[in-house]
Amino acid sequence: MIFNEQKLDFIIGVLKCFFILIFFGLFLPKFMDFILYNFIVEPHSHDNSILVSGIFNKNIELIYNYINIFNEFLKF
Repeated sequence: MIFNEQKLDFIIGVLKCFFILIFFGLFLPKFMDFILYNFIVEPHSHDNSILVSGIFNKNIELIYNYINIFNEFLKF
């Protein structure tokens, strides 16, 4: 009886870890890339809007390099 409960707890733990890895490895980088692309490359704000996106235009290469390095790290 205890052995079956331990196996069940182990399988649940492995599945939780698997879903966390899937989330952080697949969905989060794509979601961040989508968000950054919409805010930096295609800003839909007006000139006198509250959101200032001119600051990010200088550092766009650094942000995309960070995304690429993060994706390559997760592929390793």
